[in-house]
This record gives sequence, structure tokens and C-alpha cells, in this order.
Amino acid sequence: MFPVTSHATCLDHAPAITPYRLTYKLRPEYLYVHCQSDAMNYVIARQYWNEIIVMSTRIRCKRLLVDKDTLVESSMVDAFRIASEIAVEFKSVKIAVCDRRTPLESIEFDDLVATNRGLNTRSFRDLATAEAWLLEGV
Repeated sequence: MFPVTSHATCLDHAPAITPYRLTYKLRPEYLYVHCQSDAMNYVIARQYWNEIIVMSTRIRCKRLLVDKDTLVESSMVDAFRIASEIAVEFKSVKIAVCDRRTPLESIEFDDLVATNRGLNTRSFRDLATAEAWLLEGV
């Protein structure tokens, strides 16, 4: 991994053995993360969220926009588990998630689980709306 400085604008990170690709862009008010994957399950989601947590902590991120481009959605059990776990790890971070492919019922369930556990998050279908919510009050 390489250091992130305040003037960094784009960081690509794709470990050699992962079924996903994360691209980071440090924007003026938040960290943008694009996540691409053709497969999804608890292990894959946990792995990419762990990497996002490390990067967010490293740059002291207070706002995060995750743009998910995944072809397969997680099961409800996996989604519940992930939402519960990241709620604990992102207590002081506001997170907007743009998820264009997952069914609306699944997105609402993820949001409900995470917000019930204290996470400041919302999911959206389009990037502009997600960014507008993320930057409210800035």
C-alpha cells in the first residue's frame, strides 16, 4: 500500500487475489470508492469493506461515497451480517452508497439494519443524489 496525501486525487487498489476491484478517489469533502465485482457473498463483501475501512482510517475520512457495481447481490443473511459489522466499524463516518443493481427491498433492509445499529448511512440509486445527501451540512 502507498501513503495517501491531501493532494492525492486517484488511488487504484486491487490486491492480486480478489474477485473485486476497488478504485479510490480523494475528493475535497469525501472519499469516493468504486467497487466492481461479478461475484458476491459474505467473504467477498467483508474483504472489500475491510479494505475500505483501512483506507478510510488511514486518511481520517469523515464522509464516504461507495459506488457499488456488483452483478450479484448478497443474501439477506450476508447483508444483515455485513451491515451489522460495518455499523460498529464506521461509527464516526457518514456513508452514502450508490447501488443501481440491487433490488430496492434489499437496499432498504441494509439501510434499516445499519441505521438501527447507529450507522449514519443511506443508499441511493444514482450518484448525484447520494453525493447531495453526503454533502448536506458541509
